[in-house]
Amino acid sequence: MIHRTLAQLCRLFATSASATRKRAGQHNVQTELLEVRQLLAASGLQAFHRSGQTFITWNEDGKVTGEKYNVYRSASPITSANLSTAEKLTSKWGPLDDKTSVHTRVAPGSGVPANFVIQDLGAPLSGEKGLFVCTTPTGKSGAWYYAVTQVTAGVESLTVSSGSSSLSTAVAEVVATPSPVLTVSNASGKGRIYTQYMDYARWNPTFQGYAYNYSVALPDAYDPNVAWPIKLMPHAYGERFRMEQSAEYGWPSIEVFVDDSGGGAPGMRYQTWWYGFAADHNYLTGGAIPSTGRVENFTEQRVLKAIDEVAANVNVDKLRIHSQGHSMGASGSLSLGMRYADVFSGIFASEPMTNYATSPGFQEDFSVLWGTQTSNLPIVSNGAHAAPLKKYDGLGVYNWMNHDEQLVNRRGEPMAFLMVGHGKADDVIDWATQGRPFIAALNASNVGFTAEQRYGWDHNWMSFNFSLDSMFSPADGGLSAWAYPSNVSFPGISNATGSGPLVPGLTGTDFYNMAFEWSVPWNQFHTNIVDTTTTYEISLRSSTVAQTADVTPQRTQAFRPAIGTTVTWKNVNNATGAIVQSGTTTIDADGLATLRAISIGTGIGNRLILTTEQPVTTLPVLTAPSATSVSMTPLISWEGVSNAVSYDLMVRNSSTGLNVVLRQTVTALEYTPTDAMGIGRYRVNVRASSANGVYSAWSAVRDFRITTAPVIEAVPAVVSFSSPVISWNSLPGAVKYELRLNNLTTGVLVQNSIPTNSYQISSNLGLGSYQVLVRGIDAAGLAGQWSTARRFTSASPVQLTPSSAATFNAQPILAWSPLPGAVRYEFVLRDRATKNDISRVSDLTGTTWTPESPLANGDYRWWVRGFTAAGNAGSWSVSQDFTTGGKPTLLNVPATTADRTPTFTWTAVQGAARYEIWIAKADVNVVVLNVINITTNSFTPSSDLLSQGYRVWVRAISTTGTASAWSSSAAFTVTDLDSGSPLSPAATELLIAELSWETNSLFNAPANQSPSTEPTAPASSEQEYVVENVGVTASQTSNDHEVDIDRVMTEWLIYR
Repeated sequence: MIHRTLAQLCRLFATSASATRKRAGQHNVQTELLEVRQLLAASGLQAFHRSGQTFITWNEDGKVTGEKYNVYRSASPITSANLSTAEKLTSKWGPLDDKTSVHTRVAPGSGVPANFVIQDLGAPLSGEKGLFVCTTPTGKSGAWYYAVTQVTAGVESLTVSSGSSSLSTAVAEVVATPSPVLTVSNASGKGRIYTQYMDYARWNPTFQGYAYNYSVALPDAYDPNVAWPIKLMPHAYGERFRMEQSAEYGWPSIEVFVDDSGGGAPGMRYQTWWYGFAADHNYLTGGAIPSTGRVENFTEQRVLKAIDEVAANVNVDKLRIHSQGHSMGASGSLSLGMRYADVFSGIFASEPMTNYATSPGFQEDFSVLWGTQTSNLPIVSNGAHAAPLKKYDGLGVYNWMNHDEQLVNRRGEPMAFLMVGHGKADDVIDWATQGRPFIAALNASNVGFTAEQRYGWDHNWMSFNFSLDSMFSPADGGLSAWAYPSNVSFPGISNATGSGPLVPGLTGTDFYNMAFEWSVPWNQFHTNIVDTTTTYEISLRSSTVAQTADVTPQRTQAFRPAIGTTVTWKNVNNATGAIVQSGTTTIDADGLATLRAISIGTGIGNRLILTTEQPVTTLPVLTAPSATSVSMTPLISWEGVSNAVSYDLMVRNSSTGLNVVLRQTVTALEYTPTDAMGIGRYRVNVRASSANGVYSAWSAVRDFRITTAPVIEAVPAVVSFSSPVISWNSLPGAVKYELRLNNLTTGVLVQNSIPTNSYQISSNLGLGSYQVLVRGIDAAGLAGQWSTARRFTSASPVQLTPSSAATFNAQPILAWSPLPGAVRYEFVLRDRATKNDISRVSDLTGTTWTPESPLANGDYRWWVRGFTAAGNAGSWSVSQDFTTGGKPTLLNVPATTADRTPTFTWTAVQGAARYEIWIAKADVNVVVLNVINITTNSFTPSSDLLSQGYRVWVRAISTTGTASAWSSSAAFTVTDLDSGSPLSPAATELLIAELSWETNSLFNAPANQSPSTEPTAPASSEQEYVVENVGVTASQTSNDHEVDIDRVMTEWLIYR
């Protein structure tokens, strides 16, 4: 098989694609195809390392098309056997496509070769070469081996060959800042194109790859011994970068032309608007529009990296870098100037986007780049210059790309000087939603800016009408010779009387701040700016007429008083020396000092002088509290400083997010909080204040924790119920509590997280000795100290199993639940009539008891308690009663009722097959109703009872036909429906007589057999008999019955 020819391989592929092959043949071909794919592999693998990156190339397999490749990395030689342990560098985004040496997004006409160049001014790679560039990760300097595998038709060949698809010699790598590859250069070297390879592991290459071009144009008079300014030139929408032979128009600046090739899903060319795109979305497999994950500033990162690379390769004045552009290029320039004041001194933007969400155009582009506005995916800012922006990570991307909003939100943060123009007839970057609202935002933020709102101008380059050349490029117009360094302050001017309105009108051209100048060395009409820790001075003038304006010193280098500091200021007429205005202001919450309605004259203008008192330079040093405190009002102390009259003390709760919980002015050198601070982590610092309210810097922070333990309320020494409630004091700062209940014999029984300051133990503690502790948990999840333990003995009662209240079973099984900790039980059975104990057993080890012999018919009560192995007794259970012999008990018979067919209920009897009920008149010996064969424990007459008094009895008949004794009687009265009164007042009394089993009195209980005059109920069904008209009288009963009736009636009369 190894010697198959290429023709044989082709026939195998053709055979595998045939739809008419037979099943048996298909199986054989698939097996052969798998074997063939395992033979297909990259070859000629080579690698070299330069400036922090390893360039890996291989010969792609020319026998197939559409194959892909995976790249592996390991500290030891990679073989087929250990391939699975090597790091797969292509795992996140999937294997690389073939032809990775082809520059698929090359800018047409730029002079960039169609294939990548990986050595400075080297030959382009062959189209059949595979290419992967690996940036050495931080901390990974050393010797590394690489291997490449081939993926054909979705199947990866896991066989690698040393010296062919796997390196046999390691690559020595060093972590370093990568340098770009010089790809093209003209003869003079003043026109160059570089290729920068971004860090694949930190990039999203599915959008537009990870290799980018930019060009550099040096001035005609370039001298490597002179530091030159940079003019960044981001292009407009739909354009690409270009290469110039040298800086255009003889400009004395280094031009840097960056490229946005566009990207997105396969076939798409959406340009990034010089910001970035989705960080976690796979544009090759996940569709066009990201819906989850983050949006990262990828484009900003590589543009800033290009500036850093240029500065590393040629002599650049890093203080004089600015960006200019039109349309999308202006949009990028504006974003860069607002976000990266450490790089850009100023920017010039002709018709930029200012609020991307409100633009009526380009929303499809923005959705591909950043997801929909509904998703508003969170941003993440990375790169060498992103540190000041990291605090905004997580902000929605459409909020971040709303410059109107961010100018105000980020007020006080350093920004470049902004020069912005818009045409009022622009319907591409729509003036109504972009240019017009931006003036008010610029004004409100007090940044340094100039602006033009040009009447009748559509979407065309606006030239340099709003560039303020006298300040920024006096030697050559058009900002070509940028003069303003980023380490020199400038004024933020707003609300100037000579500027246009905050809401520009529909007609007329409006300019903003174009007539102001301030004295600097390259435009020195008066004394230069003074910028020290205590003094700021600047001379301003108007080139037209005197104006008033609000003035805010911006990008100060040393004058940065603390928030709240009082600043004394005066406005001096430079021509006369007269003070024309003076006053005080306070450093606001954004760290700025804004002077309102300042008079600014012509000629040599006016000088603003701002001063603060000499600050306290010595810092207090905190000495207490210690790292951990059990007190909720810990003593805070510090070492004082000589010129302080008071101290500003601040304590923040780290557990809840560094919110301030204590801010106090203190004249002593210590302070004890008056209110409990609560458990948690805290951070304290202090600063000194002079007599005039000038503060020192804050002291070094001191972190400490308060770990106060809660106090458990008293617990009885002996707890005689199964589930006690444990309570403790509410602990400030605790968001929940942890309770630990220990059985002192068996160990931890309960350890729960509890939201309140009490807990009812849910399990039956049974018998034993216990210890309970509680501690608080603060908002950060940290636990305080355990409380002092509370100990108690649990003597829980036994839980009896419910049983029938009445039974025919003379040997019932009495059961109870096992009691934790009990090894034996004591059982007591008592005769309720005699009060004598029938049985007392103290050595039961099971949980049931059954009489050894049948119990006599009667009423009984029983209890159980448990004993520990040490002989300690638990509490007695709640008693439970039962009756043997099946005697039921009538339930809830009302004394009086208007219901002619009342329902009677009684206790169910275990072993009963049926029940019999007997109802008689209360005042004479006349049986009214006798019903047998009742199969439930309730009965309702089917016919109305008359209005009079009655007595009722019930008894049970077992499954063997044994009849129980009759229940005790219950008297009731059916009232007259008309009068509401009973016929006989005697019938209202409830007579319940405890009868002996021998009693056969008609009025205490019916005879066990119905009287001979009574009709007998059928045995087969429940039936009732109304015998009102039968008139069973005393003359029809036996003499024994007469005696009983006389005795009962006599007792009735006595006790009524």
